Amino acid sequence: MKKPITANVREAVQKATEVVLEETKDVDVSKIIGILESEYKIRFFNVEVLEQLIKEALNNIVFIYC
Repeated sequence: MKKPITANVREAVQKATEVVLEETKDVDVSKIIGILESEYKIRFFNVEVLEQLIKEALNNIVFIYC
């Protein structure tokens, strides 16, 4: 059974992705996971789902400063 992903989880992934991009100028999944676990108390057991949410977050980001 597949559970729907709530808007607050999607938003947390978006914010964590943005933070990591700003800090490292790269998509570091392990750092995103760390932020989600420490700041948002969200843990993913299916990394494929998390990676898909990160891709969606990246599609929403227009540009970053290098």
